[in-house]
Amino acid sequence: MKNHLLAQAYQLLEPSVTGMKEVNADNFVLYLKGLYLAIFTATIALSILMFTLGGLEYILSAIPGVKGAGKDKMVNALWGLGIALASYLILNTINPDLVSLKALTTILSGTHN
Repeated sequence: MKNHLLAQAYQLLEPSVTGMKEVNADNFVLYLKGLYLAIFTATIALSILMFTLGGLEYILSAIPGVKGAGKDKMVNALWGLGIALASYLILNTINPDLVSLKALTTILSGTHN
């Protein structure tokens, strides 16, 4: 007998964007993978956007306070990007299954010993 975190598959009233008709353990892991990828992509895109906006403030302003604020935006964007990339690299170095969510798939499917 398999132990499932989700006792029964939940029947969706309408198929989702991905075409799923029911939610089960495998779909949940796919959802988490997609959410993780979306958050990571948004972090990278927003840090590039903030770096660009900070660079424009720094280049186009003659006011020292605004130049300083632009420089701070650029530095903070690089820190944010560095933290996001470092967290991925640390998790991948410790165990690549942490990034691929393979362990979660095993736990939810009930195939672990």
